[in-house]
Amino acid sequence: AGDEVRLPVPQLAAMRDLTGVRVALYRGSAVGQPERWLYAPIADGVARFGGVEPGRWTLWIDPTRDFAPLVLEQVEITAGATELAPARFEIGASIRVRVLVAEGQTPPRVYVNARRRTAPEYFRSASSRGTADLVVAGFDRGTFEIDLRRVMDFGARGEPRVVELDGHSELVLDLDLRP
Repeated sequence: AGDEVRLPVPQLAAMRDLTGVRVALYRGSAVGQPERWLYAPIADGVARFGGVEPGRWTLWIDPTRDFAPLVLEQVEITAGATELAPARFEIGASIRVRVLVAEGQTPPRVYVNARRRTAPEYFRSASSRGTADLVVAGFDRGTFEIDLRRVMDFGARGEPRVVELDGHSELVLDLDLRP
């Protein structure tokens, strides 16, 4: 198996609390369940992973937040070290949640979680911290299930919403909490 694959990730290097990326390996296109999942720790601006059999692979790389997953098709992995070109992640589609409250009321904290319904699955989530607007970015094209709720409503489940995202536009959802 290849000793090490190195992928420079300059866009992610400045995100000090991001310690690695998820990598799905495919022999063909990045559709459905991958042959294998790997975790690639980031050190010195480079994501590194190993144990990949030499040959041509499609790599689906999930930065886990802020950016959409990246697909690198037909990457040649060799025995020894494989140096890839620097990754160029896109922001992708985003979901803007507008919290609507009665005039004079302060919006509560809300939580949004969006999960892709088809493989390779991933999610993005965020909390509003009591603002009337919340944006979650980092989505590619696909069908996503959205869970939207007040933070302190333990056990409460919002009505899940299923949405289609195009991989580059912003979708606006209203959470109407007015009486």
